Amino acid sequence: RHASSESSGTSNLSSVTGHFGAFLGPVYDFWHAAQEAYNFHFSPPWGGEEIGHIQFYAYREQVPGTEAVYEFWNAELQKRTFHFPPAWDGEEGERRAVLFYAFVNHVPGAVAVHAFWHEALRRFTFHSPPAWEGEEQRDVQ
Repeated sequence: RHASSESSGTSNLSSVTGHFGAFLGPVYDFWHAAQEAYNFHFSPPWGGEEIGHIQFYAYREQVPGTEAVYEFWNAELQKRTFHFPPAWDGEEGERRAVLFYAFVNHVPGAVAVHAFWHEALRRFTFHSPPAWEGEEQRDVQ
């Protein structure tokens, strides 16, 4: 799926936001040391998290062309995942919470957000390319 990227520049960002700019906010990576995992959501940090960097921008409320991105729990990995339905293998089928909204289809100025898997660390991250060290790029989210 597609979210607006900080790296796309102000002119591109304004073309994506249009009159919905008030609903757009930064999605950060948050490191949770006890879970040894990154979480991806709006600020403020959840319990036990340390705020990282802005990874992309997403909508706080649904606007035309967007769908809800949910938090899921992967019981096998004992980690959260963040994506559009349906649940992936190893996840509880029930969506836990709507985190933000992102475009279903590409729009000018938007950048695709992918799932990335790190086999050695057994965890997913969610951001725009390129992959972080040791990651394998998966599907567009």
